[in-house]
Amino acid sequence: MRKIKNNISVCMAVYNGEKFLREQIDSILPQLLQEDEIIIVDDCSTDKSISIINSYNDRRIRLYKNEHNLGYVKSFEKTISLSNKEYVFLADQDDIWCNNRVDLMLKLLNKYKVVVGGTVYFRNKLEIENTPNQVISGYIRRSYISELIKTVVGIGCYDKPGCATAFNSSLKKIILPFPLNVTYKNMCAHDLWISICASVLNCDFYCKKPVQYHRLHSNNSSLSKTRNIFVLIIDRLNRIICMLILFFRYVEARKQRQK
Repeated sequence: MRKIKNNISVCMAVYNGEKFLREQIDSILPQLLQEDEIIIVDDCSTDKSISIINSYNDRRIRLYKNEHNLGYVKSFEKTISLSNKEYVFLADQDDIWCNNRVDLMLKLLNKYKVVVGGTVYFRNKLEIENTPNQVISGYIRRSYISELIKTVVGIGCYDKPGCATAFNSSLKKIILPFPLNVTYKNMCAHDLWISICASVLNCDFYCKKPVQYHRLHSNNSSLSKTRNIFVLIIDRLNRIICMLILFFRYVEARKQRQK
């Protein structure tokens, strides 16, 4: 039974996840209270994902189906916008949560607005059972300025995966909507945007204790890809623009609070 009673929303985007989806949901549900919720946005899956989700018949699971394929970033934006609880936990369709993820992160969320937990990487469930002392990613914040520089330059950004992130729902007014470029496409992935928000607002904490097992396979949406120098320059410029967007949102939010 969970020790900390704060209610949470687990936000998940699903696309053709039938192979691993049940393992993930089964690792989440035992950690939830009856007042919690799992909000799943299905991005036009063509496999049995929807049937698997519906088979649970659990009132805590709320399923929404996109009319058109939006991609995982837009789908995560939608599921976060639909959340109603005090804390938001992000989840990928193909991972497995550690048994103590919710309790561990809720303790930290009482002090920090954004918490990123450690991640154990694996390729099959047998590795989890037989290799308990695997390398864990994640680190403790060093300084505000160094974190900002690292975010712009792109150092360590893959140690802050969205699938290991939880945040206070009060940040939704800053985080949403995700920023778009001139072609109306997202300027960056959802986890990078949340990481930028947390770095600029200086409200995050990185915990080395593992909160999930992150499955490595050929269909990972977040697998790193080789990019040419032009794409890298555009990416870094986008990060700077995102910081400016965040600054103006923060100023506007302060004005609204003072009225």
